[in-house]
Amino acid sequence: MRKFILFSILILLIPFAAYSWMGAVIPAGGTVAADSSLTPVDEFSGELVQSVGQAAALLTDADGGDGTAVTIADNIATFTGYTTSNFPFGDAVGDIRHGDLIAYGDNYAIIKGLVTSGDADTITASQAIAYVTIKDGSTAPTAASNSAFTIYRQFTGGSLWESNTGNTNITASHELTDTVLNDSGDEDGKLNVIFYDDITDTTRFDIDGWTTSITQYINAYVASGHTYTVSNAVNGLTISDQYTRCGGFILSSSTNKTVFLDTDTVGVHLYGCTITNGGTQIAIAVENTNTSTMYIYNNIIYEFASRGIQLDDADATVYFYNNTLADGTSAGIYNIAGTIIAKNNIVSDTVNENYIGTFDAASDGNWSDDTYDTGGTNDIKSDDAGWDDVRYVNQAGDDYHLAAKSGEDAGPWDNGIDIDEDANLPITTDFDGDARSASAPDCGADEI
Repeated sequence: MRKFILFSILILLIPFAAYSWMGAVIPAGGTVAADSSLTPVDEFSGELVQSVGQAAALLTDADGGDGTAVTIADNIATFTGYTTSNFPFGDAVGDIRHGDLIAYGDNYAIIKGLVTSGDADTITASQAIAYVTIKDGSTAPTAASNSAFTIYRQFTGGSLWESNTGNTNITASHELTDTVLNDSGDEDGKLNVIFYDDITDTTRFDIDGWTTSITQYINAYVASGHTYTVSNAVNGLTISDQYTRCGGFILSSSTNKTVFLDTDTVGVHLYGCTITNGGTQIAIAVENTNTSTMYIYNNIIYEFASRGIQLDDADATVYFYNNTLADGTSAGIYNIAGTIIAKNNIVSDTVNENYIGTFDAASDGNWSDDTYDTGGTNDIKSDDAGWDDVRYVNQAGDDYHLAAKSGEDAGPWDNGIDIDEDANLPITTDFDGDARSASAPDCGADEI
């Protein structure tokens, strides 16, 4: 729970899976060897998968012949010739992961599943075997036998992914041929875009121009154990396409809105992000969304120069659950026009009121360190009898995880309402992917 940045968020409403690999446990000495009892599977069930990292450099290469090599038969790629000192598969930054591309000759394959000796107790030999397809998510790649290869991230930045500009070191045509995910073509379905490498990308990126549906949409998230920071003066992230899911990013802006939900954001989910604004603007702005319903949850929003979140769209509905908002120079949650259903949020240390505007009658379980709330029966505010203040792990160091409870009865600990079976947005895990209490969850993004 003390990992400040990344998390896997499992939530019943979202068709989202934790795609992190298990760490490879390799015996001392020995080489990677094939084992027929260990068979990888398509961990994305036919969906499309792409990887994004900032470095264009190769992750690993192999010379073929008697050295490291790959053999591909049907959808199975077997890597041989590695030792414990050069094993490139695992969870660390720079390791080979889901969505990465294997280039061999004029051909390519995309990794959609992987097993190593650490993935099964019955496997003792060091090995790496991958489930691979081409870009359509299902077709087997061209066969290879003991072949030389290179492996790269498919894209080298969020903005380059959005413009469909692949890694310049890859010569094979691996990019999708159109942006329509919901027709009957070969490159349709849910598109999983996985971000890696603990880097800061100074170019904003927009998710805009895709044609999606409730089952065929963009699922962009940061891999477990990695961070991906987007820091740009204008916006960190703009979402304008229906049903998009974005999770795990660190987002900041210095002169404009950090996150902008705009134009057509029906069914958009924004979760598990760390969001700040160092300029004069709003951390999350929801405007002109074309009668959209959005879901924003388990985010840490801090040091915002204007509002933490502002809704200014009479036709929009926002479900705003279990977020932590702190250290803002204006209001925390500000509803100018539209419908906000706020549950189990923390708002603290703002200059103006923590909660401003009209909140839907279903709002409840929110905590405040001033005298403003959403009007919910179980809201807690500073003029309530016995009120206790929030304590964070290291507020001065921007760590807004909750400090351990120490006898407080009316703080944010254990005082959220039960929403694990919420009809609109069931919340069962926190910012870090840790399980929440089913009956008495903590308010805010973090669960002790």
